[in-house]
Amino acid sequence: MKTTCLTLLVLFPICLFCQNQKFELADIQFLEEFISPSPVDEGRFGSPEIEGNVVMVGEIQCNDYTGAVHVYNINPETDELTYIQTLTAADADTYKSFGSDISVYDTIALIGAFQWEPNGESDDMNCGAVYVFAFNQETELWYQYSETLTASPPIAGDMFGVGVEVIENTFYIGSMGNDDMANNAGCFQIYTYADNNLSLEETIYAPEEFRDTWDMFGCDFGIEDNILITGAWQDNEIGENADNSAGAAYIYQLIGENWEFQERLAAYDPKSNSCFGESVTLENGVAYIGAHWDSVGNNPNQGSVYVFENDGSWTSKGKFTGNNSGPWDNFGVRMAANNNYLIIGAWTTDVGYYNNVSCYLYKLNFSTDDFLYSTPTGKLTAFPNPAKDIINIANAESIDRIEIFDSDWKTVLKTNQVNQIDISSLKAGLYLMKTISENEIIITKIIVE
Repeated sequence: MKTTCLTLLVLFPICLFCQNQKFELADIQFLEEFISPSPVDEGRFGSPEIEGNVVMVGEIQCNDYTGAVHVYNINPETDELTYIQTLTAADADTYKSFGSDISVYDTIALIGAFQWEPNGESDDMNCGAVYVFAFNQETELWYQYSETLTASPPIAGDMFGVGVEVIENTFYIGSMGNDDMANNAGCFQIYTYADNNLSLEETIYAPEEFRDTWDMFGCDFGIEDNILITGAWQDNEIGENADNSAGAAYIYQLIGENWEFQERLAAYDPKSNSCFGESVTLENGVAYIGAHWDSVGNNPNQGSVYVFENDGSWTSKGKFTGNNSGPWDNFGVRMAANNNYLIIGAWTTDVGYYNNVSCYLYKLNFSTDDFLYSTPTGKLTAFPNPAKDIINIANAESIDRIEIFDSDWKTVLKTNQVNQIDISSLKAGLYLMKTISENEIIITKIIVE
């Protein structure tokens, strides 16, 4: 398995995710449990996304299953959530499940509605669709940018949009009910988005040796740098045993321009109907995998989240469940991680409303030092360093984008302008600059005066 190596300017090269980070379950700190800003019975609030300071949570069964997405800001200083607005689809109708999955990249949000059907026709149930929302810099609000986007043609039962991920103008969209290889075996597709159109680039199915009917492969995604994880929550094969809906997750690595299968993950304690892989996310080289029907002790379907760390191969670190969760809560049904936060949905918690669902907010206590290891390389030049307003990047021809983090690994800046970076908005202090190219990720320490 290819590791992702990073170079630290100038005297301290580093390698990220290729040494033992020593991440433990104790590093996951519970902050709070929160519910919908306008809770209703059977709302099913609990499909979260977090990107930077933006938090979105889908409530897929509110308004007769039409669905809605609630937008918050999170304050990284206080960890407090502030409600901003609620998003709905312009073509809202019943049984759409708008908000079933959400992905945010910069000022674009991709929102799935896996039960969408054309013209409300029951014969075309669960075709699925996605919507693009954009952030208005002047009003500081989100608005629907695209028309309804579907597979071409939409196919009943595919559940297109059950899982979504967006990186720049590339959309990753899951269709866990896809029948191309076997009944409900599932797939995910990679699209280029331009001019309100989707152009299909590639369809990826589960590896043939694991592929089977009703696997539901492609139900959720996590992408971090050149690593992709997707779930197959009804996958049955665990070692030599066949456990009904024990579930699995699949790791892919971007090598050149192709996503290549690397490893298949399963629970260390596989059980029938645990549904391991229903939700997946990545943060700082750690994979979080939900098993929302996992029975905990004597509590059926309480739900758990399994943790795997990439220290050259994916190593199980154990599992945990919600602080206040109990039987039938389905903890781990959906989740998202970014900026050292982890948000986990629980499908049937009764916080004053029947089956309204809640989300659990956690802090991931990574230390910057966890990621600093020596490797003898040095390819990047950033100058001046220290700097006050502008940093110039030499040898930037192959760089796709740049992200800057503070010492707690909170994102403070993202840019596609790779030759000159405007840092005038940053406070004085030490930062980590991540440059991302096709085959390499380089981390550089920079000092802002």
